[in-house]
Amino acid sequence: MKVQIEKLPASKIKLNIEVSSDIVDQYIDKAYIEVSKHLKIPGFRPGHIPKNIVEQKAGSRVIHDEAVRLLIPYAYVEAIGQEKILAIGRPEISVKKFAPNNPVEFEAIVPVVPEVKLGDYKKVKVERKDVNIESLEVEEMLKNLQKRESILKPKEGSIEEGDWAEIDFDGHKKGILLEKLKSRNHPLIVGEKVFMPEFEQNLIGLKAGDEKEFDVQFPPEHFEKDIAGENIHFKIKIHMVQEIKLPELDDEFAKRISGGAEKDLEGLKKDIENALFKQKTHEERNRVEQEVIKQLNNYAEIDIPHILIDDEVKQMKKDLESRLSTQGLKISRYIEYLGKTEEQFDQELKEGAKERIKTGLVLNKIAEVENIDVSDQETDEEIKKTRSESEEKLSEEAKKKLQSEEMRRYIKTVLKNRKTLDKLIDYATA
Repeated sequence: MKVQIEKLPASKIKLNIEVSSDIVDQYIDKAYIEVSKHLKIPGFRPGHIPKNIVEQKAGSRVIHDEAVRLLIPYAYVEAIGQEKILAIGRPEISVKKFAPNNPVEFEAIVPVVPEVKLGDYKKVKVERKDVNIESLEVEEMLKNLQKRESILKPKEGSIEEGDWAEIDFDGHKKGILLEKLKSRNHPLIVGEKVFMPEFEQNLIGLKAGDEKEFDVQFPPEHFEKDIAGENIHFKIKIHMVQEIKLPELDDEFAKRISGGAEKDLEGLKKDIENALFKQKTHEERNRVEQEVIKQLNNYAEIDIPHILIDDEVKQMKKDLESRLSTQGLKISRYIEYLGKTEEQFDQELKEGAKERIKTGLVLNKIAEVENIDVSDQETDEEIKKTRSESEEKLSEEAKKKLQSEEMRRYIKTVLKNRKTLDKLIDYATA
């Protein structure tokens, strides 16, 4: 099979393919059989009708069209295999020449895995920052643990900052009740600024059973576009007020927080410090990693095919829909919250998709240059580790998927990228 290759923009190539006449004749014979299967002629079984009768009944044009239909997929697959072409989409095919007893010529335009020009990736430099934990950070975390162990005590008096309250509220815009600003028996801790500060300030001094009306001016940059910058009139009713009683920060508290372990307050503080150090170290690693990737992508030159970008956008939207569904939210509503059209949203995703694709291609190329690979044993160990860490959370279906070949390939890619980034971070921070 003769194949000529011409490079096109956007990581596409044009293949000019010529198939020998003997193979063409084989497929014409196959076409006679296929066409005869759909003919009903007295005295003959479908698929066993003589060629001259098939041609007489169906016409040579039908037979030749069927021969092309059967031949082209075979010839295309043979051609890309012969030339070791990594095609990533369906080809656009046009037949240039077809006739019995003659070679067939056709043209195929197909997107391919893009060429990656890395540049000097070893020039990437990133400065590591020292990780330090301040005593105030430990104290803040300790206060959060203290709040988590607090108890509620009914309060006869009026609401003060820090009290727990249960309220009804209705928000009206220009006299019209907004369902999104309506709730019943809604709990909140006054002063935590979950609501607008002006809203919470109007609760202070009220008692259980009190009702009140007041206005709140929403800021122009509020995420809900239909109420951003608007004056909203609220009607509220207080159902219940409770005082939050915090436990004493002592050794008994430390022991309770630690699940009964023999831990004093100083030991708990040390555990908190270690946990914060681990978290900050992880965050610093991520910062360095993202900076390395950013610089790598700036050095690299890649002409990414549109099909890869479109596929990545579809996957990003699918992943987002899955996450939103756990919150009972549809993606259309989410886009509306952002104040964007679907076209604007997709365009923004395209920019992210390009970066994700570029990063994957760059890391894969560097792994190739650096001879970085992942063994089957390493992949098995990672699967085993993932399964042991999530055994109770995984459904039977998820456990089976973890053992699938698709998941193995994914985990192997993740491990290879991790190894590659480790090597790049060593270069960048040396």
